[in-house]
Amino acid sequence: DVELVIQSAQGQSVLTLSQAGPLVYVQLPAGKYTVVATRNGEAKRDTTEVGAGVRNLVFNWKGDE
Repeated sequence: DVELVIQSAQGQSVLTLSQAGPLVYVQLPAGKYTVVATRNGEAKRDTTEVGAGVRNLVFNWKGDE
């Protein structure tokens, strides 16, 4: 029940998913990305740089355990 948007460093949308989760695995080319996850109107945002290796981003909302 999460909308997920991944944007390139230039702000272009790379991937948009509606009703994603609870786990999402994505392979992206090397680069910098902003990830915005929205649930019930509350947006969480994080940035990451993808290179060699695995990156994990975790988003939690109030009431999630």
